[in-house]
Amino acid sequence: MKDVTADGMFNAAVEKGPISTLSDIPGIAVWHQGHIGVYIGNGCVIHAANAYDGVIKTPITSSGWTHWLKIPYINYIEETGVNSNWIFQM
Repeated sequence: MKDVTADGMFNAAVEKGPISTLSDIPGIAVWHQGHIGVYIGNGCVIHAANAYDGVIKTPITSSGWTHWLKIPYINYIEETGVNSNWIFQM
């Protein structure tokens, strides 16, 4: 997998949309210009904030996320059944 910037990852994504259309899929990426995070479900995102704070968990409503995207190098697979969940594989 080639190393790319957050903006490069967003530009390479085939499946993406405005944050207002985000599905509840843990593992899907969230983006704003120059930064990317990972949606973990229940309205929360993890992302590398800065060198001082490190990786943090925040509500999706913080940090100014503008779009979601399915990272091109990850296969998102929906499990079926009573407790349907999403999983992703790299």
